[in-house]
Amino acid sequence: ITWSVTRSPEPAFTQTFRFLEGTEEKAKFIVLALRNGERQESPPIEKTWEELQKHASFPKDQVEITETTIRTDVGEHDCWLYTFSRPGGEEGSEMVTQYWFDKARPGPPVRMLSSMDGREIYRQEPISDTSGSDTR
Repeated sequence: ITWSVTRSPEPAFTQTFRFLEGTEEKAKFIVLALRNGERQESPPIEKTWEELQKHASFPKDQVEITETTIRTDVGEHDCWLYTFSRPGGEEGSEMVTQYWFDKARPGPPVRMLSSMDGREIYRQEPISDTSGSDTR
C-alpha cells in the first residue's frame, strides 16, 4: 500500500509499506518514502502481530467508535471510525486523531487524520494498493 502523507507545515510525501514475509506470529517489512524527490528506505522491521495491533489500542474513556463510509483513491470503504481525543501539548489544547478502519480487511486504517484544536496537522490516505484488494 502506498500512502500520501501530509504533516503540517511540511510538503506532502509518499510512503510505501512493503511486506517481505510473515508468519502466524510476526511480520517483516520495510518502509519506503519519497520526499522532495529523494527516496528513503528503512532497514527491515520485524514486529509481532500483537505489536502491530497495539498501534490501534486506545483507552475506552478517550475513544468514540462509529460507523461510516468513505471514498479514497483506492475505492469506497465501509469503516469503523475511531475518534481518539486527548490533551494536546499546550495547556488547554486538545489533540484529536481519527482512524478509519475498513471493515472488510485487516491492517492499517484507510485514512488517518490528526488535528490540534481543530487545525489539521497530519493526514494519511492510500493512493495505490498492489495487494490485490483494491476496491475501485
